Amino acid sequence: MTWRGYLGRKEYHRKLALKVEERQLNYFHCMATKIKKVWKGHFVRTHVYDYYAMKKYLGALQEKNEIVRLRLQEYSEEMSRREEVEEQARELERYNKYARSCHFMMSTQVKSGVFVKDNEETAFEEQ
Repeated sequence: MTWRGYLGRKEYHRKLALKVEERQLNYFHCMATKIKKVWKGHFVRTHVYDYYAMKKYLGALQEKNEIVRLRLQEYSEEMSRREEVEEQARELERYNKYARSCHFMMSTQVKSGVFVKDNEETAFEEQ
């Protein structure tokens, strides 16, 4: 019986040592993760996402956006002015085309002749 008890105690101590080692490794891994997390947060805050550098960048970006917005507004106004000029030109062209198509009506004015003298007013001119 003693041999059996000796082997049982030996196996128990071996399993106990494995459990203790496993718990220590789990604890060390957990602590290493926390250390990495803290270090990574510190590094990112100070070097990658630097608050003051980001603030400076966003300020410059805001100024640039204002400049671009003003340029776009000027461009839009210029394009609307051009469209108005083009629309006026098209309207004038339509008017001229209509006037050319109605040119035969221009000869209907009363002209001085045998029955109407130059210094007399005509009935058409009064209207």
